[in-house]
Amino acid sequence: MEAKTNYGFIWETDKCDHEWFNKIHNDRSDLHEHFVNFFLDIRNEIESVLEIGCGSCGFYPLFFSKENVKYSGIDISTKVVNECRKAFPGEFLCFDFLKEQPNMKFDLVFSHAVIDHVYDCDIFLSKIIESSKKYIFISSYRGVDFLIDQHKYVWSESEGCYFNIMSAKRLIKSFPGVKMYEFSGKNLKKEAIITF
Repeated sequence: MEAKTNYGFIWETDKCDHEWFNKIHNDRSDLHEHFVNFFLDIRNEIESVLEIGCGSCGFYPLFFSKENVKYSGIDISTKVVNECRKAFPGEFLCFDFLKEQPNMKFDLVFSHAVIDHVYDCDIFLSKIIESSKKYIFISSYRGVDFLIDQHKYVWSESEGCYFNIMSAKRLIKSFPGVKMYEFSGKNLKKEAIITF
């Protein structure tokens, strides 16, 4: 599937400011705590991380800086990347990850709530696998459906992005070795976690 011409425009608007990204991060604090614990379990093996869809919250650039881990973040939004470059430690790149990827591999590649909005889940996962040396952690707030055969893509013209539901059957068929589980917490109804 190809990106629509206005794909991603919402992330260039004033709606998606630093406060908006902070609110999204804070609303999913249980997930972020879970991810940090995942990282701490493998900490001795991690020297570099790549976040796909870094937003401008700044939590992870600051966290990984304190851990002395080389952090790189990618976002499709020029506005977001420019804000991050001014405010946070790390390397920030601006491009559509489904069309490009960094020229190096990372010990850990992670992404929170981005796969829910991309125009091709399989390409997104393939690129993440190609970018990872060791570990992958992906969260999907829209979840994974174990009954449908194909991913469902619903385009939102007003948001300029998709609202996807992934097919577990398709993930298992396309990506042998994929692990999926549901995570819930105090503030979180349900989140699908995908690891390799």
